[in-house]
Amino acid sequence: MKNYVFIILLIAITKATAQTNSKYEFQKERFNLGQSFLKENQNEKAIQLFFFTHHIIPDNELGQIAYKKYDSLKPIVRENLLSNISGNWKKINPPGNGIIPDENSPVGEMITINSNEILFFELYKKSKEWCLVKTEPLIFCHKAEETPYISYMPFFTELVFKDKSVWQYYVDETSGFLKAYEIGSETENGVAEIVCGNTKLEYYKLQ
Repeated sequence: MKNYVFIILLIAITKATAQTNSKYEFQKERFNLGQSFLKENQNEKAIQLFFFTHHIIPDNELGQIAYKKYDSLKPIVRENLLSNISGNWKKINPPGNGIIPDENSPVGEMITINSNEILFFELYKKSKEWCLVKTEPLIFCHKAEETPYISYMPFFTELVFKDKSVWQYYVDETSGFLKAYEIGSETENGVAEIVCGNTKLEYYKLQ
């Protein structure tokens, strides 16, 4: 998904560089890279680098500056996300698997996203109107930041549902489709990622 390649590269560079540079020099390099992304208005990448920079040496001056920077970027990346994903989106069904759908199964699914919630609708064959089946308050997963950064790099835009499942919603820049990706579940210690079998959904925007 979006930013995952970036994260993998970030971790790979981390392992290679940390072996040859001192901890502070490495921290400074990550900070400067974050600054370069910030100047290019690539806030989603910058915030992750500042978060990472802070955790290299949390208590030194550069670590504290990095903390203030990623903390100040959180509302910006979240507002940008809401601006991108707001609207009415119809689910794209995957290619048929040969199974004839039950007559009670929905023939269509859509969601409406606003600044406060996500509304889930279904359309049935015998119905002429969309039926509201579920509502999820739009809550960002603050626990994502508490997950040990070695095992999980937060996006700062993860959403947590009422059942504690954690999702990432974003609009693919190439296709324009809305992507919904189940990351895992919220726990007391952060986010427990799903290793495999993640739910992945796609939607196209309705006019």
